[in-house]
Amino acid sequence: MAVVIPSIILVLDISTLSNSSASEWMGFSRVGACHLPQVVYDEIRGLFDRSADPDLERIARDFSRFYGRSGWKITEVTSHHPSLKAASGQALTQRSRIGLAVARTAYGLAQQHPGHLVVLVANERLLLQRLYEINVANLSGITGQDLLQWSQTGRRPVAISQKLQQLRSQTEQSGEARSPEQAVTPKKSAGRTNVTVSPTRQSSVRRAAVSMPSWLPEVITGVTAIAGLALAAFLVWRIFFQNS
Repeated sequence: MAVVIPSIILVLDISTLSNSSASEWMGFSRVGACHLPQVVYDEIRGLFDRSADPDLERIARDFSRFYGRSGWKITEVTSHHPSLKAASGQALTQRSRIGLAVARTAYGLAQQHPGHLVVLVANERLLLQRLYEINVANLSGITGQDLLQWSQTGRRPVAISQKLQQLRSQTEQSGEARSPEQAVTPKKSAGRTNVTVSPTRQSSVRRAAVSMPSWLPEVITGVTAIAGLALAAFLVWRIFFQNS
């Protein structure tokens, strides 16, 4: 049986886009379905409007042209996890705030799509480490450089291969748990077992219920014998006594 490889969902951080070009973005689409968190999309639009950095302004302008034909999706999905929150009393920078928001989007998509491998692509190592602390089978993280090499060579990063193997094993175990042999186990309810009886079996039960008692054939045989003797005696009486 052919091995089914789970589909890939990429969640891209702004650092990944700012360190790559439009042609490289198109290569990312060959790896998996690209999702852009709403916070990242808003930030790119803001850079296009107000950035004083010519390079960032160019990236924002290139992405605005690219997005319309890219097939990428803007998503507002988010889900919180203890590993993806700011430390108490810590003031977040704009970059850190966006990074946490992107990680929460990846975590939320992993919950929504348990049969897919969701990959967060970001260049902040600490953020990727937080993601791995969650230890979800269908959630992983790599750097933008890892994704670039993956899209250009077709070779998966080691972290991705490990997660795919873990996800496949989990899927196979779930399939074995729902095998047909286990599916026909009688169901128990309120302390008793509900057993379904087939129509043939029901007919047999009814026939058994109305069958004659074991002593009845003997009685019938006895009555028949007595009736035969009585008839023979009557014939003898008629022959001898009526002719006398």
